[in-house]
Amino acid sequence: MKRSLSAVPVMAPLAAALLLLAQPAAHAGIVAADSNGAGVVLDAKLLGASVATATLPGPVTVFGVPLAPAITGTAAAGSTATGTPYSSSDAVATAIVQAHTVATVVPYTTNTSSVNLTAQALYGTASFDGTTVLGNGGVTNLGLGLSAVSTLDLPLAPAVDTNLWSMSLGAQALETTSTIQQVGSSLMGSNTLNSFAGLTLSFNIGVAAPLVLDLSAYTLAYLTANPNTHAFAGLLDPLGLSLVLNEQFNTCSGLAACFVETNAVHLIANPLTAGIADINLKLGHSFAEVTNAQVTAVPEPRTWALMGLGLAMLSVGVRRNAQRSRD
Repeated sequence: MKRSLSAVPVMAPLAAALLLLAQPAAHAGIVAADSNGAGVVLDAKLLGASVATATLPGPVTVFGVPLAPAITGTAAAGSTATGTPYSSSDAVATAIVQAHTVATVVPYTTNTSSVNLTAQALYGTASFDGTTVLGNGGVTNLGLGLSAVSTLDLPLAPAVDTNLWSMSLGAQALETTSTIQQVGSSLMGSNTLNSFAGLTLSFNIGVAAPLVLDLSAYTLAYLTANPNTHAFAGLLDPLGLSLVLNEQFNTCSGLAACFVETNAVHLIANPLTAGIADINLKLGHSFAEVTNAQVTAVPEPRTWALMGLGLAMLSVGVRRNAQRSRD
């Protein structure tokens, strides 16, 4: 019998290399996702009493009672525990919130607090397409007023009003987007400030002259380069105010979980830490979160092709070797 060179030693290394190249690629699968967007998120407590909570567009609660029909719509939000895509959006025009609370502290002395909010447009978007989780929220032409007044009304004397504190905030356009995206086997989060214009803040304690801050100089380009800007910290902190511009939170450092939140403006107020007010206000708010992501090996079409070619080459080599062995 004539000995022949086996085809297996020649073709086996090439076939093995093709099989190695054909190993399934790892992909991140987003299992649980949440996102939302709102123009205004407000939690106001004045003189120790809850005055107003609001997520606009969406529900408003005044003194624990839902306010209707002044505000309609639902704040854009989405959530999935099974990886199912979702998409929602909402917007309202001409939103108005007015709330007042009255409390008698001592005889003949009454404290009155109020919240007044108007906006030309409030909007939000939330979506998840299987690989990208997105939240977007904005507000235009916003006017917000907060105040607390003490009234002394003694018998046989005219009532005297004393301004404890007041604050007004205006904004022309505020909008942000928070995004989490699957890139290969990783999760990447991004914070985006889309618009920031016409922000002014006026604050007054007692009968002192009002402190007026024009923040319009903080342009979009400046804020984009300087996230988490604590505006006028040295001036506002002693007054019990914290004002953060282009606030960004981003915990996307691994695969399993990821959290992104962006606020064009975040104001926290507790004037003089005297318990007169407790204000938590977010403007141009967006949020995205992935609480469960998994890596799964899923063969792609190219993978199947390489595997098939490698197996075919091995099969041809074996058949040729068997044929030559019989010769």
